[in-house]
Amino acid sequence: MRLKTVLLALILVAVAQAQPKTHIRDKLYFANGQPATGRLTITWPAFTSNGQTVAAGKMFVNVSGGVLDLSLYANDTAIPSGTSYAVQYSYTTGGQSLEYWIVPTTTATVTVAAIRTTTVPTPNLQITPGQIGQGGAYADQCLVWTGTAWQPSSCAAGESNAGELQGRNISSSAPSGGMVLTWNATTVQWEPQASNPVITGDVSKAAGSSAATVVALQGQAVASTTPVVGQMMQWSGAQWQPVVVRYGFSFSAQTTVTVPGATHNMGTADLLVTCYDTSTPPQIVEPDSIQINPTAFDVTINFTIPQSGRCVLR
Repeated sequence: MRLKTVLLALILVAVAQAQPKTHIRDKLYFANGQPATGRLTITWPAFTSNGQTVAAGKMFVNVSGGVLDLSLYANDTAIPSGTSYAVQYSYTTGGQSLEYWIVPTTTATVTVAAIRTTTVPTPNLQITPGQIGQGGAYADQCLVWTGTAWQPSSCAAGESNAGELQGRNISSSAPSGGMVLTWNATTVQWEPQASNPVITGDVSKAAGSSAATVVALQGQAVASTTPVVGQMMQWSGAQWQPVVVRYGFSFSAQTTVTVPGATHNMGTADLLVTCYDTSTPPQIVEPDSIQINPTAFDVTINFTIPQSGRCVLR
């Protein structure tokens, strides 16, 4: 008696664990009104149906007197998504046809018309986060499509924190008001630093004027050149002088964009180039190559396919 009880319990557990199939029953007819006869060849890829693992396979179902009666695992919410049954009809009259079924999760009996799909589903490969390796990515980067492959890159503005600029690391130190981003050759990264240095140099006054004129900073000469809007002070090797630190321009449907050094007027080949498309918000577009003439400082930006948007030189 005890053995029978154990066996009954095991049978009940197996029945409870087995995922029920969806019952499909219908009557098929030829165009002349006669009940169809023949065979269905049903194939499917491997998928998971409501937690039930289904191996890829093929089955044959005979149709006699037009009656079609079978049960299949539901694939309306299958993993991977887009999974479908391919059904090949082979009639005794010699005709053949192919269609696809999406079988719903239901305890009710369904007809062929209810599961037939006119659009061939496209299976989608699903990857869990644990399957993706670092692949050279830095903290807070996003996975971006370059046009040929997926690779880690800076996230779009406003969506996440960028971990680098043009492939160069950015310090995680929090900036304070008035700071600017400065390249630190020692730590090999961009870091926030005060943009307004303390003036401890020579100061002179023009005759009859109360305005002070700074002629040196920490003992280093300051150029008398009149600055324009947007310029910042830069050390030339001999003196502090105003220079352009940012230059932006737009382009349309171009594969090559050239900005002469005399136009951007930055006077250096040590430039950073960032390009954006015309979307809202704008997305970063990675050029195929960037060349900077070491003498004239002309900047040439090349794209694999025509692009429209704007670029910023820094």
